[in-house]
Amino acid sequence: MSERDFDVVLYGASGFTGRQTVTYFATHAPADLRWAIAGRNRERLERVRDALGLTIDVLVADSADVHAVDGIVGRTRVGLSTAGPFALYGTPLVDACVRFGTHYVDITGDGAWVAELVRRYHDCAASGGTRIVPGCGYDSVPSDLGTMLVARHVQETLGQPCVEIRGYFRMRGGLNGGTAATAMHSAATWERRA
Repeated sequence: MSERDFDVVLYGASGFTGRQTVTYFATHAPADLRWAIAGRNRERLERVRDALGLTIDVLVADSADVHAVDGIVGRTRVGLSTAGPFALYGTPLVDACVRFGTHYVDITGDGAWVAELVRRYHDCAASGGTRIVPGCGYDSVPSDLGTMLVARHVQETLGQPCVEIRGYFRMRGGLNGGTAATAMHSAATWERRA
């Protein structure tokens, strides 16, 4: 993998969260990090790049175009995706990452899709040493840390393992387009299963 052109390619860089991630990389990434941005629309990607005065590469691929996705994934060590709904657009990226031995990270909050990824790709990815890390972001951090702390507290105070934890969330503010689309897609998927 050391022969790859990039250390990280950010797919979905022109969306709401993608633009924030590009800004963060521009400010905080190590100077020697070889990174690029990617997505479906070259013009929008170039606007994001140019607005920050960056000189990084812009790569274009629709996630439904396997050859274009392969062309991006095969050039990087890590594919980072902010392009949701992930159940609609993420699987081709994960599939390519597993085939090319490229590590994958995203920000999904879609648990059903993550379960499907584990079922389909875990064994092959693990055997090849490829890391697939969905849900690495805000959606998972509060619930994961909260669950760990509750389980630890139950173990320490009651001396028994925690069997089940149920979490409930309240939200203030609004949703960005990707989060709203994921919520609608998830609701439709669950309705079809019922």
